[in-house]
Amino acid sequence: MKRKIVDDPLCQLCGSLPENAKHALWDCEAVRRVWCLEFNWVSESVTAYGSFLDLVELCLAKPGASELFGTTAWFIWIHQNKVRLREKTLPLSSVGEATKNFLQQVKAVREVRNLVKQPRGCKWFPPAATEFKANFDGAWFNESEEAGIGIVVKDSSGQVLAALAEKTKKASYRGLFGDDGSENSGDFCTRNGLTTMPF
Repeated sequence: MKRKIVDDPLCQLCGSLPENAKHALWDCEAVRRVWCLEFNWVSESVTAYGSFLDLVELCLAKPGASELFGTTAWFIWIHQNKVRLREKTLPLSSVGEATKNFLQQVKAVREVRNLVKQPRGCKWFPPAATEFKANFDGAWFNESEEAGIGIVVKDSSGQVLAALAEKTKKASYRGLFGDDGSENSGDFCTRNGLTTMPF
């Protein structure tokens, strides 16, 4: 790991004051130009006399401001470290736009995850009182070159009367499922004396 130790305690942006957390992230005149775009509502008394923790608590308490505040501070902190170590960095004038772009990407990822987590809308509907209902499904197992089928037969109250889970070689998949999956289900139900049912 390559480490760099900097002896000069002064802020690398303004060169006039020691670089503590509050100065580096908020008080420095160069940094304030970033904050004034979205956080000009912050009281001058808090910025002048309060600690950086007071500032954090104030911004986190405002609805909708916490993520913008945290992400902006993160970009500024990265910028300060890069400048101090004389490494290439994003200019402060681009931090506001970079922050918004980053938060938009986070929002897009969350929306995709929410869509994936939505439950399927399929529901099981019971058969008539004098009938039974067979539900079936199939799956491929690419790792083992096999196919499988599952069958469940229920009555009108939802009680399971018969069930089957079977694997076979993928080459005989059609023989296992039939043209639409009902052929094998029908044979299974007939063998178990269940003849009046919808699929």
